[in-house]
Amino acid sequence: MLQKLTAVCKWSDLPKEIWLDILQYMTLVDLFRGVRLVCRRWNNLALCSFEDSKNKWLNLSCSDVLGGRLLSDESLFNLQFNFDLSNFEAITLRNQVSITDNGFRCTIAMSPYLAQLSLANCVAISDMALLTIGRLRCLTSLDISGCRNISNRGIKYMCLGKSPPLRNLDISGCVNITDIGLESISYKFGATLVKLLASQLSEVTDYGVDQLTRKTVLLQYLDISFCPKITDTSSIFLASSGITTLRLEGCQMSSNARKMIARHNSNSSSNSHHSDQLT
Repeated sequence: MLQKLTAVCKWSDLPKEIWLDILQYMTLVDLFRGVRLVCRRWNNLALCSFEDSKNKWLNLSCSDVLGGRLLSDESLFNLQFNFDLSNFEAITLRNQVSITDNGFRCTIAMSPYLAQLSLANCVAISDMALLTIGRLRCLTSLDISGCRNISNRGIKYMCLGKSPPLRNLDISGCVNITDIGLESISYKFGATLVKLLASQLSEVTDYGVDQLTRKTVLLQYLDISFCPKITDTSSIFLASSGITTLRLEGCQMSSNARKMIARHNSNSSSNSHHSDQLT
């Protein structure tokens, strides 16, 4: 006759290996905002789980981790203190209006393998932050859209020395970037840049478009919508480029000029919602 099993194993008695197997199915948000707050042992287990599975959370959205509230420089310092950021490949800091260059530099300095970075609408970030970005040797995607305190000087900082191999760059809404900034981007990243979003740049002119089309040999996607100083002259440069996706709405370009671009580049298309379809 089989004996009944009466022994009951408590959660606290489970060996560390089993706990780590369980925690590997949890997200970084769960670990940071839940597990770590239960008790000292769970805090240690959460940190061990993170270290064992750090590649699982390479895409970090700090606003999610810290409860969706606005971040400060102090929040980033705490994040760096609690977690090893050295192997992170992607960090998102969107709409964080209180983060300054100091907090940003401290965090990014701990992430040498960063490949994707978003600072969209971080309005307190200035040109000095791009000096730090220029030192990231693995960065392929950068979003600084809406960072109105970034200017041509910041772009030049980013281009100093051996710059990152950027393939995707979003500078939309950086109203202080002009043709000079586009020229610096063209010279430094012309051999790698595939996608450039440069909409809502009120001071960019046909000269900036000319520089882009001359130097960016791999550029496939270009958004220069709502750049009011871009005129029909740019159609000459765009028609001879290898760009396949082009957004032109809001530019001072006639329908005839747009048709000429389409006629000379039959592979081009537009994501515009207006009359900018290039076929």
